[in-house]
Amino acid sequence: MAKYKEIMSRVSVTPQMRERVLSHAADHREHETVRQAEKKKNKRPWIKWASAAAACFLLVIGLGVSHMNEPVTEPVDVTNQGVTEYSSLDELEEAVGFDMPELQELPFEAEKTVYTDADGIARIDYYGADGETVTVSRAKDDGTDISGDYNEYSSVTEETIGSAAVTLKGDKGRIALAQWTKDGFAWSVSADPQISHEEMVSMVKEGFD
Repeated sequence: MAKYKEIMSRVSVTPQMRERVLSHAADHREHETVRQAEKKKNKRPWIKWASAAAACFLLVIGLGVSHMNEPVTEPVDVTNQGVTEYSSLDELEEAVGFDMPELQELPFEAEKTVYTDADGIARIDYYGADGETVTVSRAKDDGTDISGDYNEYSSVTEETIGSAAVTLKGDKGRIALAQWTKDGFAWSVSADPQISHEEMVSMVKEGFD
């Protein structure tokens, strides 16, 4: 210890030496600060990538669940699926091989009438000026629903109209759909918006009894 003190007493630190030592220490601290910052910076892209990947995964899962839980509220659209349009009732009847009645007792004035054959299902669509529609469908009965309307309604009743047992579907005292079978054929009449019971019965009776 005495020898150490003797040696240290002989050491002389000039102002220039002190400045070089302090400068070296400052450089070392700056280098260490930059090195630590680079380490953190290099980690950030991986963190951002992982966060983005997790967000995308949750979005895909969420969309899938939303789609699975989404209720079907619209009728199945058969447009462009084997549908042929004809310019007249005669052409439609010749194509399908059976007669189709043209309705006169519509709940609105028809601005346009369209005749189609959807894979053996004959349809006549009546369109009103305010977007109203009535569709009459007929096909050989094979037990399938030919109406194209697969909505669920709060009211489903059955009554005899003419000589047929007709199922009537609708909501709040209104009727959207009538369905029945007779003489080997399936029939349906649908209306949008829903119409009164009397209006639907009148159309069912017209030419179907």
